[in-house]
Amino acid sequence: MSTGHEAEAILIENLRLRRTDLATLLNECSTHWGFEDPIYRFYHRSYKVYALQGQTRRIVDALRNVVPERPLNEWFMTIVADGMTPGELRIKLFERLYRDELEPGDYQAVLRRLRGTSVVD
Repeated sequence: MSTGHEAEAILIENLRLRRTDLATLLNECSTHWGFEDPIYRFYHRSYKVYALQGQTRRIVDALRNVVPERPLNEWFMTIVADGMTPGELRIKLFERLYRDELEPGDYQAVLRRLRGTSVVD
């Protein structure tokens, strides 16, 4: 187990080595499509907000690679895991959000589509 000073030195060195990759990821996540559009999708309760999960995975992977021998913060990882819910939980969330807003036929069609695609897997 390394001391606090050794761990800090490793962190700083790894950040220096990965600076370009981290800056590129930050820039990608700060664009219209990486930030504004997902917020819009979330606000309007669009299932397309689930595309944000790929970006979230890339961010988590980048953070893990900074100091691979140390786990990420447990609370942070709980938040990440909650955002990557399994299919049935996503269907329940969809049901709660949209049941009253869609026509019965449209609602059932969307549920069938969610169950039959990778959107919920």
